[in-house]
This record gives sequence, C-alpha cells and structure tokens, in this order.
Amino acid sequence: MVGLPSLFDATKYIGTGFPEHPDFPTAAGLVAHLDRLGIDRAVVFHREPRGPHPTAGKEQLIREIAAAGAQDRLIPSFAIAPSMIDERGAMDRLLDLVKVHGVRVFRVWPKESGWLLGDIAPMMQTLLPLRPVLFLDVWQDVKKEGVLRFAAEFPQTSIVVTNPMWVHYPVLYELMAARPNVYAETALMHTYRTIEHLVHRFGAERIIFGAGYRSNNGAAIASLAHAEISPEQPALSYRNWRELRT
Repeated sequence: MVGLPSLFDATKYIGTGFPEHPDFPTAAGLVAHLDRLGIDRAVVFHREPRGPHPTAGKEQLIREIAAAGAQDRLIPSFAIAPSMIDERGAMDRLLDLVKVHGVRVFRVWPKESGWLLGDIAPMMQTLLPLRPVLFLDVWQDVKKEGVLRFAAEFPQTSIVVTNPMWVHYPVLYELMAARPNVYAETALMHTYRTIEHLVHRFGAERIIFGAGYRSNNGAAIASLAHAEISPEQPALSYRNWRELRT
C-alpha cells in the first residue's frame, strides 16, 4: 500500500444526459463530490455537446466553472467532432476559447455520431501548436488499427484511453506497447494487480488517475492506494496533469 499524493482526477463531468438522474448537474455539486473523496483537482467536460455538433456547451462549461468559483479546481476540456471543420465559425470560436482559457484537453465520441477517429486529423493539425491531449473513451468502439494510425500520425499528441476494464486489456496493452503516446486511465481498473502490471511494463508516467462515474465512489482511489508500487509513483500522473496550464 502506498501513501497517496494530492489526487488529480482526469475524468470528471457535469451536466445532463447520463445517467438519467445526473451525477453532477452543476459544477458546485461536482466540487462537493471531490471534497468528499479528497480529490484536489479535476479535468472536466460538459455532457451536453456529445452529438455530431458539439460547438454548443463550451461557453456553458466555462460559465458554470466560474459560477462555482472553481477555476483553481476544475480544468475545462472540450468536445470536438469533424463537423466543426465545415461548420461556419466553429473552429475560430473553438480556438478563441482554447486560447483564452488555456484549454489543452479534448474529448471525442465518434461512435455516437458515426465518424472515424481519422476524420478529426485536420482539426488536430490546427491544434498541434497547443500541445493537445486527446481523451478517447474505450466504449466508443474505436478500432485498434484506427488508433494506431492516428497515434503514429500525431506522435506529439497524448492519447488517453479512458474507462478500460478487464475485457479491454489485451488491446490496450497492444496499443501502449506499439505507441508511446497512448496512456491508460484508471477509473475501472479494479482487477487484481492491474495497476502494478501497467507500471512495471510501461512506467507510472503512462498511467493517468481517474475516479470515473459517481457510482464508482472511491473504488479507483482504493485500487491506487493498495497498489504495491513505490510511494513516488502515484505522484507522477499528478505532476503530468498539473502542467496542463503551462
């Protein structure tokens, strides 16, 4: 068992849409949840703009974080989709918001809108000077070959695979072995010795802490706390994410 550093959750969200009774309708409610679990800071997305046209919702996310006075606790992340390339003014508005608010984390949900990961390549080229980090939910059924191609095309972009559990491990391990810019998030890694195996094989810096859904409660924290790794290793992910605003 290790002593935990200040925790930095990479997978938080606010807004409606999932579940039926929203976990965190407001930023203030999310902050209260973080306080209860002892989580210092979190990367947050808004659940509203997950469809094919995710332009709406970005300003709302910024407003809600500001209304809660949580700018020091909640780091915004934006949904992107290939529709924004042709949507009039969408990319200009995205870049304005990204630059003003220091956003570097972007999330994609290709399965929900029927597009492929490679379809956002033109957007990523535009975002490259900002050193973007891309979050990809493993349940979006993105094919291994598509992730391999995308990661090779954008080697300077960190791709964080979120919500993997035991059924996804074989493909996840292949991706991480083949592409050093692919990372794994821990929200559903509750199986025995998974964290230890990942740290031993890929290094602690490739493992990103996430507490996941509200229903997970503190399971991801317990998995990390009881992992048989050195006391210094859990802090690596925190240092990596703390640099998101630099």
